[in-house]
Amino acid sequence: MDAIDAALVEFNDGRCELIAACEHAWPEHLRATLLDTQRSGSCTLAELAKLDVYCGMEFAQATQQLLSQSNTRAEQVLAIGSHGQTLCHGPDNDPSFTLQIGDPNRIAEMTGIALNRWGFARAEGFSPSVTTRPGIVVGGSFTGLKDISESVIHSSAASIEASRVLHAAGGSLSP
Repeated sequence: MDAIDAALVEFNDGRCELIAACEHAWPEHLRATLLDTQRSGSCTLAELAKLDVYCGMEFAQATQQLLSQSNTRAEQVLAIGSHGQTLCHGPDNDPSFTLQIGDPNRIAEMTGIALNRWGFARAEGFSPSVTTRPGIVVGGSFTGLKDISESVIHSSAASIEASRVLHAAGGSLSP
């Protein structure tokens, strides 16, 4: 957990080209807290919620740093993706699990993605996944409070829309 890696890529003719990349250093106090939480395997729900927010804010700052260093305007960005910071990972457990944090609402707010009046990503029209910013797709609780079945449906819709956007941009989901 040395730094947050950020990359700006361009999809053309089925190829992915790296345009710019940067490393955004974790604030030492946050890095230490994340490492302590990973090692101990415990924290309160309030501590987990705060870590989620702080990580989202750092991911947004990494994005802003990348855009600044590459002289890229936010309006030029087609999509932003974040897999989060792994806090706990149990692939050999039954059932297997992983827990990533990094509040997407903070990323959206700090990078200029339009939000609705409740602070969730604003979807367009009747779509559960398309936002007001082309190329940004959302699913699950990022669009509001949902039960599990709604989250699964919205996540599936977001995946389909992300695939459509990548294909239209000349990208490929094939290796």
